[in-house]
Amino acid sequence: MTCPFSDFFIEIYFWKLLEASEGLELCFLCVRAEYCGCGLAGRLAEETIRLAVDRGLGFVKSNPTTEATFRVFRKLGFQLIRQMKLADYSDGTEAAFPHAEPDDCVGIAVKYILK
Repeated sequence: MTCPFSDFFIEIYFWKLLEASEGLELCFLCVRAEYCGCGLAGRLAEETIRLAVDRGLGFVKSNPTTEATFRVFRKLGFQLIRQMKLADYSDGTEAAFPHAEPDDCVGIAVKYILK
């Protein structure tokens, strides 16, 4: 099976879209369940943005997969470039995410950093 996200990401060229040649990717933004709602995810994302600014990078990109993460990124000014429901994706013969709930999705969120 090929990467289930290859079609999803292939058309997205952030550095062209945002006129930035370098950026930082925030992978797997999550906190332990007992700390949900304490603002930790937002603080982690803010620190990631600060690191990108300090290094003179043009954008921060992430792939939110939960409504809570989508909320964090929206609050911090990220733009949702694209979103895909996992249940809608197949490799042509079978569902790529057979256990996905109907509303489970992944997105591409980008925050452009003005220099």
